[in-house]
Amino acid sequence: LGYVVVNNSGRIYIFDTNTFELKGKIAGFTSPRHMHFLSDTKAYVSDLYARSIAVVNPASREIVGSIPVNNNNSEFYQHSTEQMLQYDKFVYTNCWSYDNQVLVIDSELDRVVDSIEVLKQPNSMVFDRHHALWVLCDGGTEGSPYGSEAPGLLKIGAGSKEARVIHRFSEGEMPGELTINGG
Repeated sequence: LGYVVVNNSGRIYIFDTNTFELKGKIAGFTSPRHMHFLSDTKAYVSDLYARSIAVVNPASREIVGSIPVNNNNSEFYQHSTEQMLQYDKFVYTNCWSYDNQVLVIDSELDRVVDSIEVLKQPNSMVFDRHHALWVLCDGGTEGSPYGSEAPGLLKIGAGSKEARVIHRFSEGEMPGELTINGG
């Protein structure tokens, strides 16, 4: 089966990947962004506006819980979650919009257990073969009420809670969509 997360729709559509026949949907989200499978019966769905990560059962096609990520900052709508990457039992999610955090979720407890400060607006992440987490931050946009700074590429070593700036881009550049090759 293929799962298509449709941002701003409140739904995830499920298709047969051989026939493209619609097999069902999971509804009830605010603005779903990415889906991360932990098992056949458990997945996480990040969300732009819900201030939580939905816990879903792909087999039953329903939302079975949520992981609160609200930081109670009333000035900005923070901790909107995006990508999710897993190392061991920990799932890392970047908080892109008006934020500068990577949250660490314990997938056995279904709760946020830590956060790592990065530069403004971390938009994409990858793990390398040494389990280091690389985070690309776009630095925000000029004139934003959250402010802006030079974008950068950061590295968080395996098991570390500190981000190290590896490269700073020029002000005004908007790097995105960090990828890595198999080597």
